[in-house]
Amino acid sequence: DPLRRPFDVGVRCLGWRMNTRIFSQELQVALTHPPRPTRSVGGTSVSAPPEGKYPWIGPDYQAEGVPGMYFAGAIAHGRDFRRSAGGFIHGFRYTARALYRCLRKEEGMGWPNRRTVDLHKVSGAARLAMVLLRRVNEAAGLYQMFGELADAVLFAASPEGNSNAGPLDLERGLEAEYLEEVPVAMLHEDPFWRKRPRLLLTFVYGKRFGPLDLPSPGAVGPEFGELSAFLHPRLELFPGEGSGTQSLSGGLHLAPFPVELAVGEASDAEARRRWRPHPPPRQRPVLSHALVEDVLTEWDSEVGHVTPLRRFVVAALACSARL
Repeated sequence: DPLRRPFDVGVRCLGWRMNTRIFSQELQVALTHPPRPTRSVGGTSVSAPPEGKYPWIGPDYQAEGVPGMYFAGAIAHGRDFRRSAGGFIHGFRYTARALYRCLRKEEGMGWPNRRTVDLHKVSGAARLAMVLLRRVNEAAGLYQMFGELADAVLFAASPEGNSNAGPLDLERGLEAEYLEEVPVAMLHEDPFWRKRPRLLLTFVYGKRFGPLDLPSPGAVGPEFGELSAFLHPRLELFPGEGSGTQSLSGGLHLAPFPVELAVGEASDAEARRRWRPHPPPRQRPVLSHALVEDVLTEWDSEVGHVTPLRRFVVAALACSARL
């Protein structure tokens, strides 16, 4: 009733599209017209957002058609459109921080919040398991940007390792470098990360998750954590590649820098759109472990979470030492 509750203007909010009027016509085409009908997330193709709604950006939040232009905030939600929370403040505050870290790495300053986990002692596996468990229970970026950001443990042969170590001491021949909240696609596509064996910690929903699939205590036992429907932590161990230019399946890697292309009759905008090759196929994990869902999102049960995680870390270290 306009007499009882008067108003001046009614605003109908039905979504938004990126305002490209500040860009030239060529840049508008390069930013909003995807070079492919689908995009890659860690080598897995997913549907792209509606054309023109978001800029077409890569895993480092850099415009795929315009090298040197980056996007942050809700406008970067095109990376995780309808997959994660990057369109909201509780999500894009973490992708904006990831962009800052990507720029640091590009400038040669390395990834911040990087640490080395000492595996040279008998308790090395237990120490790594405790680091992972703390991050599982405290890392807001992984929880809010599920499937988009990951913690990564990068393995390398240690010069201090014992070459004569027995089967239970293989982790002594490894060095572990722990990095926080790295875009998942970068870890799978960039040769800098892809060439090393790596253990990734992410949060995921179950494959058959629906609106009514809320966690029910005791519904899924710890030995069947992969059957969890609600948001839960997952660890996956991926092998490294011996070459920085060839993938295990023969595909090209994502070029770390722009490459010169013979464009022929193509416009400058078209050349920019094709400035980097198609991402390589995603590697398959050699080991994986899911921590069973928890209604209180507290993964600290000794039987349900801690002990299975420790066992998996021991197996992952032994496997990494052989990769």
